[in-house]
Amino acid sequence: MKTEQQDNQDVAQTIAEIDLANSQFLRSESDNVAHVEQIELSDEAIAAVNAERIANYRQRAKNERARGVKSLAVRHQGVAALVEKVDINVPAVAAIFERWFASMEFGIHVIKRRGAIVLGEARAEKLVEAMTTKIAALSDEANKSLVIMRAAQVNATTDAEVNGMPLLDPVFAKPAASHEIQLRSREAKKLLEVFKVTDQILTIGVKLEWNDAFTARQSATLNDTFRDGMKDLSKFLGTTVKGMKNKMSPLDAPAATASAGEPAPAANDTAENAGGTVEQAA
Repeated sequence: MKTEQQDNQDVAQTIAEIDLANSQFLRSESDNVAHVEQIELSDEAIAAVNAERIANYRQRAKNERARGVKSLAVRHQGVAALVEKVDINVPAVAAIFERWFASMEFGIHVIKRRGAIVLGEARAEKLVEAMTTKIAALSDEANKSLVIMRAAQVNATTDAEVNGMPLLDPVFAKPAASHEIQLRSREAKKLLEVFKVTDQILTIGVKLEWNDAFTARQSATLNDTFRDGMKDLSKFLGTTVKGMKNKMSPLDAPAATASAGEPAPAANDTAENAGGTVEQAA
């Protein structure tokens, strides 16, 4: 049976982890794309507004990626975890990984480990089930696409042999992203595999493009499907973590967070430590 002191430590650690996880999904006001009132604008003004929005989006993406890379290097203490080396070749997949994986891994961990404490066992069980279902669907979709792409690669090889032309085999000089990361749950491990499989899919797509057996539009469609799936999962995780934070007493959170060994993130500091989220993608 837990003592009162142990119960208080559990609550403090719960608040600390939820605070930190929630900060992963926050966006600083400086990252927001400027809102433009619905007024009559000249073509030149519209072009200027669009250019500003594109510039703001690119800056936001750059900021998110920098924060995400920083978060990937963090090693969380007091929990058993896998440490895995990850190399991703395709730049589009690498960008999504570096911008959003850390926040999603954190969200998965907090929902699994702290959900029952904050939301009750019944509600937490439903949320974990919904989360695992979403990850499983992403995994199934990626694995099906990989089977299709490998079959297309075999067909392209056969066609090349029939025509007496060697199949061109371009390679990436180095990975677009290379990290050693910490995984605190099997669900995070399965999510990582989705990234790896998608990297394989789009790598095959590049090779097929070189051999006129695939198009850039087809590759873009595959990447869009992957991105949209990650956006949906990230939105679910971010909304759930925010809901957990809202269930806690805002007056208790800073003190409890500090007592758990982590400084409570200040209102103007949370975005600096955030890993970003797919929800912020265009």
